[in-house]
Amino acid sequence: MAGGLAWRRLNRRGGRIDPRIIRPPGALPEDEFTETCVRCGACLAVCLTKTLAPTIAGAGWEGFLTPRLVPRIGECDEFCNRCGQSCPTQAIRGMPLAAKRMAKLGTARVAKERCLAWAYDKHCLVCQEFCPYLAIRTLKNENGTDSPEVIAERCRGCGICEKKCRSDPSPALLVYNDGAGTDASDPPTEGTVTSD
Repeated sequence: MAGGLAWRRLNRRGGRIDPRIIRPPGALPEDEFTETCVRCGACLAVCLTKTLAPTIAGAGWEGFLTPRLVPRIGECDEFCNRCGQSCPTQAIRGMPLAAKRMAKLGTARVAKERCLAWAYDKHCLVCQEFCPYLAIRTLKNENGTDSPEVIAERCRGCGICEKKCRSDPSPALLVYNDGAGTDASDPPTEGTVTSD
């Protein structure tokens, strides 16, 4: 029984990885990445925010011990490209900072049932305050409280919103690997984004 449960946790679900497995910026497509990565840990060692950790479950045996971002530990710093520079096999490709800043790692989503603003009418827009990509706008909830909404096209999936979220014990913003490996279409500009 326990062995079967462990097998299911480690095995890919229908050939796909868990949607919460966020790969480092510049990572090759998943199958190439898991074949090319030698699990040396060089990227983990140089990560400024220590967000990179070895994958244990959710990426199959092929992905076992490959690096993944864990946003609750730290965000992918927008001005760091050390993981790609340190990778000896180029499973994580080296990228200039300008290209790295535009790389899409995933997309954050708001779990409204846990969000202090959406669910509890508390003034909290910490996610919006910290987002370097201006990917969070405000909407009014049913009681008129400003509440966060992710602008998927702007979100790079860096995870700072998940890291800084005040909802406890689980963050209300979670990053998923939606759109990973693409360039985000709308570059950030100065100022706050709000809805009308």
